[in-house]
Amino acid sequence: QKLIELWQQFKAVKVTCSIDDLEDRNEYLRTGTKWEQVLDNLDTLQQLPWINVSVCQTVSWMNIFYMNEFHEFMTARDIPVYLNFVHDPKFLSVRVLPRSKLLDILQFCDRLPKYQLDNIRANLSVEENVEQWSNGVKYNAWHDSSRNTYIVKTFPRIFEILPKSVREKVEAVC
Repeated sequence: QKLIELWQQFKAVKVTCSIDDLEDRNEYLRTGTKWEQVLDNLDTLQQLPWINVSVCQTVSWMNIFYMNEFHEFMTARDIPVYLNFVHDPKFLSVRVLPRSKLLDILQFCDRLPKYQLDNIRANLSVEENVEQWSNGVKYNAWHDSSRNTYIVKTFPRIFEILPKSVREKVEAVC
């Protein structure tokens, strides 16, 4: 409320919210956030005519499989989305995903604007690093044990497209 009072002194204010996914997936990626509070905050900001709201979505190998839904949700709310790709730590980057699954991955992004889809393709065209991806899975499994969460339950699409041998390894770690 104090920020809104301060912002009223300006003709226009641009607010870019860092939101990475919808509902429980956003709560997983942004530990400590509550989805209903995120929606309330967006509603409050959008009701103020001098505030221009946008979203910066940080794209990792976890949320890339849900890009279409996220962008459709934000578009329905008339909120532009900008992409920010994880580069570090490398084990969370989309660049570590198996290239053999490129077409499977792109189907979850195919309704995005062409310039964003091209950006995703460019990030996915870098040489894969399955070892780094494995490190990312282990990292999230470690977090899951301390947060009482389960990555496979929150982001099931990631694991559905992987070969059975890889899924079994992931499930053994998680």
